[in-house]
This record gives sequence, structure tokens and C-alpha cells, in this order.
Amino acid sequence: ELGIMVWEEFGISNRWMPDDPVMWLRNARDRFLRRRNHACVVLWCAANEAMPVDPILTDMPKLAEELDGTRLFLHSSIQIPPTDDDGPYVTNPAGFYFKDFARGFRPELGSPTFPVAETMRRMMPYNRLWPVNEMWGLHDWSSLSACEATMQAIAAYGAPKNIEDFCRKAQMVNTEVFKAIYEAWNDRMWNDCTGVMIWMSNPAWPSLVWNTYDYYKEPTAACFACRKACEPIHVQWNPVTNSVKAVNCTSNDLKGLSAEAVIYNLDGSVAETTPAQIDCAANSVKECMTLFEGQVNNLSDVHFIKLSLKNSSGEQLSCNFYWRSKVEWKYENLQKMAQAKVACSVGPVKDGKFSIDVSNPSSGIALAIRFKLVDPDTGLLLAPVLYSDNYFALVPNESRRIDISLERVLPRRAAKLMVEGWNIATAELGGVSA
Repeated sequence: ELGIMVWEEFGISNRWMPDDPVMWLRNARDRFLRRRNHACVVLWCAANEAMPVDPILTDMPKLAEELDGTRLFLHSSIQIPPTDDDGPYVTNPAGFYFKDFARGFRPELGSPTFPVAETMRRMMPYNRLWPVNEMWGLHDWSSLSACEATMQAIAAYGAPKNIEDFCRKAQMVNTEVFKAIYEAWNDRMWNDCTGVMIWMSNPAWPSLVWNTYDYYKEPTAACFACRKACEPIHVQWNPVTNSVKAVNCTSNDLKGLSAEAVIYNLDGSVAETTPAQIDCAANSVKECMTLFEGQVNNLSDVHFIKLSLKNSSGEQLSCNFYWRSKVEWKYENLQKMAQAKVACSVGPVKDGKFSIDVSNPSSGIALAIRFKLVDPDTGLLLAPVLYSDNYFALVPNESRRIDISLERVLPRRAAKLMVEGWNIATAELGGVSA
């Protein structure tokens, strides 16, 4: 009903087999009968990251065929083929996923995903927030290579000064990495690329990893990066080849599309504009243009790419935004960006929903704009709140409408609406109430 596809797994994990396989198989039979009429079930899988042994190895495919026979059955979540194995779970630069890594179907792929500062303050004693200490380890942040790589990625934006600075830089990493994961598969869709799933959407307790949205239901920048990369009609950039492609995941051919790429310097000045006209068939990917083929000496060391895709009537179908460095993962210069100001007009609340019209009247880029709602009674973030977008950028004179729904968490008193960003001072926009 909601378009959610279910990978139905039967509970064997890693090397641990059930003590009573006969009872386990009786349970599996009941489960096939109970679930087989659900249209959302995509496949049956006996075990997670393990190959079962007999009698399960022999009997499960027979049960799947006897009781269903309409769906794919896998012995293991990492059965090769048809999957292409799991991992890695280490933070990598965006180019890693595009350099011959994206292929086949990968059932698990991830990167430690750090939460926002408000969540850190909610889950830890104030005197254990900074610097990294043993309390972080109790919340899953360890000295393993995965977290060390994430620390290095965050430091690429400049050495963190405090927990707020660490968290804001972590959201930049979250954006870059998770958008790259899905866009790498988009880039070669159906050319030995059929799909990818991330590990994982959210943690089961207050954790410092795997937070596309956190334990308290606050979405991180990774959530919006995934949403952007997975939009049905999409325009994207390949950081390895510098190719710009249109992605059409709908069942309709798109004709007479206009694509445009604008390159901005760190100060917001336009360095280059490249247009293209294309058609994009249903369920396919189409190359629009290649960037940075000419002189790049006039570009600042860190610069920005703004992409847009419009239909034949001039209606915008997709937009996308990236920051790029001449040296991979060297973003310290982003700290030198001039402060930007955004103008916000907040609409009335109706049925727990409202909109914000936000624009950038300044001459520079407004980067990683984030709206948040604070509960006046507790001082905590109001959650779950549904944002149509967050951690987005606006180029000079650009505007956007953000839709917000707080119908599930209406506060007793007016919630404080706040705006902040990479180079935007935190400001209160007023109270929001039903």
C-alpha cells in the first residue's frame, strides 16, 4: 500500500543454527502461509550472512516452491549469485562508490552515521560530550577502522573544535557519502547495477552510528541525502568521470528535457554554466554532459556544482547540489565561506502542517540549511517531524518552499522554529502551534 518492499528473512543469523531444526521448519511453514499473500514481500531468505545446514538447506527451497512458487528464494542474504556480498561499512570518499565498486545487487552497505548535537546532549552527560572518550564507546563509537575512517572524513572539513562543530561537520560527511552510495548505483542502472540496501536506517538505542534517523526519531543529513538520490526523476554528477546524468525511474518516457550545470566559486561567483537538451527513456539513465573539460584554473580550490533538470514546459523536475575540491576530501576552505543570511516566511499551521518559503538574498552560497523545531516544555527537539527537505543549499537569489508536518507531535505550547546552517547563524523564526 505504501510502496515498501519487504525482504522476508527467517531469523538464522551468522553461524548460529537453531537448536531444534524440525520445530524451526514447522515455524517456517506457518510463516510462509501467513505472509505469502502480502504483495510487499519481494523474496524469501533463510539466513542472514550464513549458509544453513541440513535439514534446513534441503527443505527450505522445497517449502518456498510448495507454499509460494512466485518469488525468489535465497539460502543466505549474501548468496553469490544473485547478490554481490555485503559491506563495506567504512566511510569512503564519494568517488570510491563510483570507481568500479557499484555493481550487481548489494544487500548491505553502510557508513557510521553520526547524529546531531541535540541528540548527543540528550543521550550523554554534559561532561562526556567532548572530546572522544569511553562514554562514546558505550554508545557504539569504537576504535575500529570504520569509526576511525569517519573521524578522518570529518577532519577533512577542518579539525573539530567542540561537539557542535564535530556534529555539523559530520552532517556534511553524511550528505556526501549516502548520496554517493545510491547515485553510484543510479549511474550504472541495469548495466550490472540492480540495487543496494544500506545498513542501517536507525539504531535500536541511543547510538553514535547508523543514524539516518536517530533513536529519538530526528533525521540526520543522511536521510535527506538518500531521499534526494532516490527521487524518481533525478539529475546527478559522477565525481570520478565528471559526467552529469538524468535518471528516470518512472514508466514514462521523458522528452525535451533541459539540463543545466552551474559551477560556483567559494565566494558564490559563477565560474561556468553548461546547458544540454536530452530525452530520457522510461526506466533508464541518460548522459547530459561532462564537466571540467576546459580550464579550471579560475576555480577556487573548493567550489560548488548546482544541477537542474526541467521538462519541456520549463517546470523543474529535479535539482541537486554538490561541493567539490581539487584535492579529494580536502574541504577546510569551506570554513572560510562568508556568512550568509536567509529570508524565511512561515505560513499558517493547518492540520499540523505548514510551509516555509526560504530564499537567499546574499551574494554567496547558503550551505547546509537546516530547520528544526524545539519543544518549549522540554527544550528538546520535537520529533518525529517530517521535513520535505533539510540540510540543503541555496545559491544567490534562489528560493525554495519547505513543507513540514508535526501532526503527530503537536506541542502543548507553540514550538520554537529555528534555522541554522554551515555558514548561517542560528536564528529563531518564531513560534509554531496548532
